Amino acid sequence: MVLALQDPTRKGILFSFYSDPRPRTVDQVVTLAGVHRSVAYAHLEKLVGLGYLATGLRRGTRGRPTKTYRLAPEPPPNEPPAHGLLTALRVLSETVREFGARGQAAARDSAVRLGRSLARTEGSPGEWLEPLVTLGDRLHLDPPGQVVVERCAFRDACAAEPALVPNLHAGLIEGVLAGSPLRGHVTPFRCHAGGCVFSLETLEEDGADGTAA
Repeated sequence: MVLALQDPTRKGILFSFYSDPRPRTVDQVVTLAGVHRSVAYAHLEKLVGLGYLATGLRRGTRGRPTKTYRLAPEPPPNEPPAHGLLTALRVLSETVREFGARGQAAARDSAVRLGRSLARTEGSPGEWLEPLVTLGDRLHLDPPGQVVVERCAFRDACAAEPALVPNLHAGLIEGVLAGSPLRGHVTPFRCHAGGCVFSLETLEEDGADGTAA
């Protein structure tokens, strides 16, 4: 699913529904996204197939009803990882351990970069977290300095590799928030039933170039 949402047009279409959840037609999406109708339709149907959008009908005064798209009532469910994915995760974890602290740092840096590739470019604090909602997280900011994940998209992976996955999850959160006023260093704090809590140490800007103080 992460790869499916890395397409910038598809990601923009999905985020437009989070910003304004009203149902819309293909033609309305074409106007908002500035793409050809066939492109918009393909992306909308892909998002329906992934479980992010649902469809409906808008009945007018004449003619056939028009198909509309809206946010699905719930984000895509957390499906247990397939055996092959868990095996690949264990191989990754073993490789990271072989490189010690450097391996952990490199894996986290990769997660931060992925988070940045999914990040919004504007919005409210809650909207900055929407890319993580599309991955299956249910989370919110709990000031001061905490991100509370009520339902964790990586629960099963974390249970399989608890020494690696929480740091990767923290890196994703840090990357998603990197361009926001809440940018800072994110670290795992504690786990709870079905979710987890992360500490967020925000960075203060020093001057116009945005370097940390």
